[in-house]
Formats: sequence, structure tokens, C-alpha cells
Amino acid sequence: MRNHTEKSLWKIFSLFIRSRDSDYRGYCKCISCNKTDNYKNFDCGHYIPKGNDLALKYNEINNNTQCSSCNVYKSGNVIEYRRGLINKYGEEIVKKLELSHQFKTTHKKLNQLEINELWKYYSKKFKELKKIKNLYD
Repeated sequence: MRNHTEKSLWKIFSLFIRSRDSDYRGYCKCISCNKTDNYKNFDCGHYIPKGNDLALKYNEINNNTQCSSCNVYKSGNVIEYRRGLINKYGEEIVKKLELSHQFKTTHKKLNQLEINELWKYYSKKFKELKKIKNLYD
């Protein structure tokens, strides 16, 4: 089995999130500003900054498709991001995410086995979405 790096894990996780949020043509909307573009041209943005918290870094609710303008230049555009999350998941889910962050953080590094398993899991999910939605790399 090939050993993957955390950088390659983030890359496949990001592709999964962006393809998850796209339509059958590969287009999606920024969760913060509703700008529409191809999933390849967007970022995978965090609602709650990941920092060293692994529970948030790879949390599928905390990560959503976001344009670079909102993600980078507007520092996440957090107020609009929260509105987008509530529209997508509901207020109760967003509150649970916020509470889980306040009371529990994970400051450990992933070991090689965890990285490999997560990479395999998200690689499989991304491949399934690519097939279903007819997406190209």
C-alpha cells in the first residue's frame, strides 16, 4: 500500500467536498456569496478555522465549497458562511458544530495509518461522485 501525506489527504478531501457540492455539470455555488463556477475553480473553505483541530479539519459539515474571494480575501466571510450553513443543514446542526468546537478539540497529528485510511475513504467517495455526476479532473 502506498503511503500518503497529509497534503495528499487534504487534496482528495477538498476534491470530494467540492464535487459533493456541485451539480451534474460540475458547477457549484459559494456557500457564502452564491457565486457560481466549476468546482475546480473553488476552494474547500472551513466555517470554523481548522487550526490544529483535526475534528474540524476533516469535518464534512464544517467544510464547504467557497470562492477564493470569500475564503481568502474576506477571511472566510464567516457571517454569510453561517447563513449558508443554516440554509444547507439547519440551525440546530450549525449550533451543534459550534458547541462541539467550544468544548472539544483534537490537537494530535494523524498517524500514517489514519492518513492512508482517510485518503482511501475520500478517494473512493470522490471517484463515486465523479462517475455519478460525470465530472472530470
